[in-house]
Amino acid sequence: MYVNTCDATMFFIPIFNYFFNKYFPNQEVVWLGFKKPDFSILDNQKYVSLSHTQKEGVKNWSTYLRTYFESIDDDIIFWGIDDHLIADHVDKEIINHLYKIIKENPTVGRIGLTNGIEQREYQIVQSLENFDVIELTQCESPNNPFAFRIDCNFGFWRREYLLKYLQNNWTPWQFEVEGSKLARNDNWRILATKRNYGILKVEGKRGILPGKINLLGIKFRDILNLLNLELVRKRDIVGEQDWLSWSERSLELNKNK
Repeated sequence: MYVNTCDATMFFIPIFNYFFNKYFPNQEVVWLGFKKPDFSILDNQKYVSLSHTQKEGVKNWSTYLRTYFESIDDDIIFWGIDDHLIADHVDKEIINHLYKIIKENPTVGRIGLTNGIEQREYQIVQSLENFDVIELTQCESPNNPFAFRIDCNFGFWRREYLLKYLQNNWTPWQFEVEGSKLARNDNWRILATKRNYGILKVEGKRGILPGKINLLGIKFRDILNLLNLELVRKRDIVGEQDWLSWSERSLELNKNK
């Protein structure tokens, strides 16, 4: 698994690793970042510095990743982001089944391992006892103009497909929004599952609540462990009041439009 980070979000690495070590043990990770961490990483992990500094910050997010992925020989890339926290045991049956599909089917560009694609337009292409394999439709309805064929959630990517849409000088949001526009009706297959998923995750960093760590959806016991291990501080954790305040601000802004 490749996981990208940066100087501003590197503090998520120990938090990510808490969940990773508990719910996805024995999986190797290559961290893609910039400044070397001043803390130790797990024995089954490697840290690659893409550059001494990330010039232009998040505006240049894609350039360093593209350069790195162009340099490796992997045909299939297993990729995630540092603040996507694995919230429960990974379903290796699903993971292995989907990996076999993308290895054996060259028209599959990527496979989402979370529940994101199930929330879009899809059709079921395979029904198994514990899960269904679904395919994102090529045509989007007027109410879903982007369909987000491209996103940063945990997934398998065919390197050719990833490099096709990982343009230089893009932010992660441009990669998802502009990349999805470019990917409309591109004749590449994008798969995922429904009913059950390879990875259940929580996004720890939410732009709408800067300075907070979102742990809503994380098991209470894991939150207590994070606090006891001093990996997070109680005052930094998103609470219901934070979401309520944000909702109230959003409603007020919408009224003024």
